[in-house]
Amino acid sequence: MARTVSSTEVKNRFGAMVEWVLDNDDAIIVESRGAPTVVIIPFSEYENVEQARLQARRREALETMRRLRERVRSRTQDLTEEMAEELANRVSRDAVDHAVESGRLQFED
Repeated sequence: MARTVSSTEVKNRFGAMVEWVLDNDDAIIVESRGAPTVVIIPFSEYENVEQARLQARRREALETMRRLRERVRSRTQDLTEEMAEELANRVSRDAVDHAVESGRLQFED
């Protein structure tokens, strides 16, 4: 179970707190004026948290793209396959040209 300590105690005994976290593979909740403010956790747990955040951002981006795809589909129902292909090619060329002009993309000779 996570241990709760004051920010003053952490300030005065930080090394001991880190050692406790590593020895117990647990967290320390740091409070300031009686309210939780930060948590000291093992690095492996931090990596797990970051991985979960990354997955959540990816899920959110995917859902945004799916919603956008449906909006585009609903607005372009009368577009033929050839027209869609030409439009996609034009957008791709414009994106590449813009990346080259802004210096974000370079071609080697």
